[in-house]
Amino acid sequence: MMRGKTLVLVVLGLSALIAGLLDPLFGVPDSGYMWFNLALSLFCAILVFTWYYLDSDEHTYRRTPLLNAMVVAAGVFAIPWYLFRSRGARRGLRAFGLFLLASLAWLVLAAAGMEIGERLLG
Repeated sequence: MMRGKTLVLVVLGLSALIAGLLDPLFGVPDSGYMWFNLALSLFCAILVFTWYYLDSDEHTYRRTPLLNAMVVAAGVFAIPWYLFRSRGARRGLRAFGLFLLASLAWLVLAAAGMEIGERLLG
C-alpha cells in the first residue's frame, strides 16, 4: 500500500499530466477558461500543503501559521526553506535535491501531457 506522502506526489504528477493534456482545450489565452488555471493552481497548492503537513508530522517539526501560509502562497520558496530547517544541512541538501528532481518531473509530465494533448486535441 502506498504511503500518504508518496500518494500525494503521485497525484501531483498525474495532475501535471492531465493539465498538460487539457491545455489545448482550456489553456488558450483569452479563451475564458481562466478558471481552469486557477482551479489547477489551487489543487496543486492543496497537494503541496498536504505533503508538507504529512512530512512535518513525520519529522516532528512544529508548523507555524506563517510557514503554513508561505507553503500555500509560495511553495517553491517555502518548501526548500522548510526542508533545511526540518532536517539540518546535510539531510536538507539531500531533500532539496529530491525536491528539484520532483519539480523537474512535474514539468516533464506537464510538457509530455501538452504534447499528447496537442496531437489528440490540437
